[in-house]
Amino acid sequence: MKVALVNLPYPIQVVREGRCQHEAAIWDTVYPPLELAILAALLRKNHDVLLVDAVGEKLTEEQTFDLLKPFAPDWMFAPVSTPTIDNDLKVLRRVKQTFPQIKTGIFGVHATYFARSLAQSPVVDYAIMNDPEDAVFELVNGRIPKSVAYMDEDETVVVMPPESHVDLNRLPTPAWDLIKKENYILPIVRKPYVLMETGRGCPYRCIFCVVPYFHGKKPRMKNIEKMVQELQDVRPMVEDIFFHTDNFTFDPDYVKTFCKALIQSGLGFRWVCNSRVDTIDEEMVRLMRDAGCWLISFGIESGDQGILDGCKKGISVKQAKKAIQIVRENGVMASGHFIFGLPGETEKTAEKTIRFATTLPLNFAEFYIATPFPGSELYESVKDTLSLKWDSIGYDKDPYESYLDLRGLKKRGYRSFYLRPVKMFDLARTFGFSKLPYLALSGLRFLSATLFKK
Repeated sequence: MKVALVNLPYPIQVVREGRCQHEAAIWDTVYPPLELAILAALLRKNHDVLLVDAVGEKLTEEQTFDLLKPFAPDWMFAPVSTPTIDNDLKVLRRVKQTFPQIKTGIFGVHATYFARSLAQSPVVDYAIMNDPEDAVFELVNGRIPKSVAYMDEDETVVVMPPESHVDLNRLPTPAWDLIKKENYILPIVRKPYVLMETGRGCPYRCIFCVVPYFHGKKPRMKNIEKMVQELQDVRPMVEDIFFHTDNFTFDPDYVKTFCKALIQSGLGFRWVCNSRVDTIDEEMVRLMRDAGCWLISFGIESGDQGILDGCKKGISVKQAKKAIQIVRENGVMASGHFIFGLPGETEKTAEKTIRFATTLPLNFAEFYIATPFPGSELYESVKDTLSLKWDSIGYDKDPYESYLDLRGLKKRGYRSFYLRPVKMFDLARTFGFSKLPYLALSGLRFLSATLFKK
């Protein structure tokens, strides 16, 4: 079989990767296509595989089809997302017109939630639910798996819910040799990087998050021996990693053992990861630092305890302060993520969040609007009261029509955090004054796009 694995073209830089469905933001980069690279590694032993990241390569729709036509695929699989789904289906319509015999499959959070309705579309042969690896492998090899929705010969939609999530230890090292690494440059260090995951799933109940719905409430961790092997496999290609694990520090013992193994391997990676403020301690942070971690991103969300409790975050403002202090005192950078518009939000609580962000010793901060992505509890609470267009779902868009100027608050958060002389000096001192022109250009580009976007 000829199998095309395609991150579909889109007018702007977007991320469709696992839980993430957003525009390229402060990191000023799209993610390397982890899921497509895993699928490519699974299939290429027995099939011809073409991996096209139209977003990462900044390909137009025409350029994308210029690559697909000579390949003439039998199958195409593509990740879709809520904000891009209308355009995704438009591109797939052209795929069907160009290759009349092709079979198409889509995956991602949106495809999982709306599997039944998407399977009724004439441009979608299979809507894959949850982890796509097993389903894609079975489909290409001529079998109908669990975890798909499709239209049968009687034009009846068949929905086959997944019985379990994929065993991550069975997955091969992603086929990163199929991507152009120069398209994925990690900001600040300005080096090529790839995504890796130590596990999937999260047991926490944050109402804005889709991870428990999509990857499951029970974390599935890869064997540490497998992780070290994967790192050895990619070391000839890059020296920078973003661990795209849903919650990298969920299991402190795992993290500490993994970091010790990474140190012992001598591979010398630099890496960043996500975390929660209630799952770290000093010993862990020191080991992470010694193993190559230089930045940890925390979902802090709000500076108001009532808002945190209302969104079921399960953390305290005090824990956030302590976690950031531990990280910074042990020589690791910290990034904080904050959300405006969660249930109970007022001008007062939003201003409290902005003040909190500026008082923490964070190196970076990102500000979002509470976004009701299908699959989250937040979406379930508002779906019957909002008239939503899918392209209105995004971290910089306000679908609520409330009295709060959420977009204005988001801009105010960025201005308050970054346009401080002390912050500008801190960034220059941290990264070296020789990088000041690059930092200034990158920062101005991002802030201009953020502050002046209509």
